[in-house]
Amino acid sequence: MRSDAAKLLQATLQEQPNGPGVIVGVVTADGLLATRSAGRTGLDSLESLEDRSAFYIASVSKQYTAACILLAADDGRLSLDDRLAAFLPSLPAWSDDIRVEHLLSHSAGLPDYGELIEASGRSILEPFGDDLIVEVLAASDGPTFDAGTQVSYSNTGYVLLGMVVRIATGLSLRNFAAERVFAPLGMNETRYRDDHRERIPRLADGHVVVNDQVVRFESCFDRVGDGGVISTLADWAIWESTLLGRRDPWYSLSERLAAPFVLRDGSVSSWRAGVVVEEIAGETATLAGGTGFGYRAFSARLPKAGFSVCCLSNLETADVRGLSLDIVEALGDQ
Repeated sequence: MRSDAAKLLQATLQEQPNGPGVIVGVVTADGLLATRSAGRTGLDSLESLEDRSAFYIASVSKQYTAACILLAADDGRLSLDDRLAAFLPSLPAWSDDIRVEHLLSHSAGLPDYGELIEASGRSILEPFGDDLIVEVLAASDGPTFDAGTQVSYSNTGYVLLGMVVRIATGLSLRNFAAERVFAPLGMNETRYRDDHRERIPRLADGHVVVNDQVVRFESCFDRVGDGGVISTLADWAIWESTLLGRRDPWYSLSERLAAPFVLRDGSVSSWRAGVVVEEIAGETATLAGGTGFGYRAFSARLPKAGFSVCCLSNLETADVRGLSLDIVEALGDQ
């Protein structure tokens, strides 16, 4: 499979000598099988993207946030049945109806905190703390539907889960994840960046398109939970290969992340705890994707076929999902 994957990546990903680009890898239970990259770490950089280039992975972070919640629950620090009000008592009475499991399953109905901050006259691109998120939520009209009755993708739910980890365990989400997830797995170049001033080794610049021109994107955003993780393809491959190899306790944990949440009417959504479960190439696949602040990331894990495809870009408009699924389909045909 190694030679087939390498040839496929070579044919699929065309060389892009200047500016931002993309790196993609095929992963099996044995590790990173093949990689291919195109583009540079920045507009003025001579460095090509490689498997140790660091990227902001945006909402792909949610699976790690969800994993931290489940591990904290296993430790007895919290319960998935705990009410949000128990952790953030300054929120209005509606928070008593929202449980941790509703935040995990995108079924809490909470308004988007970023939109609330922007509506208040402030900007999410400027420095702000968790206290502002709680403040704008408390001043809002509250949930748009009763918890557990619908599913609506929620960044708010996951940034609150980051706060729940901190309050329940006494450790920041960054430190808890480092101790319980990243360090044990050997993902030594992966972290939640909770301080925008931190310098990250080998971090590729993020880019966006403005008036048909690719420009570097800069912000002071450093909230974690819904996003916040910085990682590399090499580290991401460790996570994926561990799960493909069904190595516990991580495999059991991933099964819990992908477990369905049943709504009050008995229906089940494809959205799970930090991941999405869909039928891809004739089998059940676990997907994760994220976009933001000049970066894009996507992964598709197909346990029956025995491989994952992971794709990272430092251009926010790059079609990493399309590229990844094209590779999945091609590998499935071989």
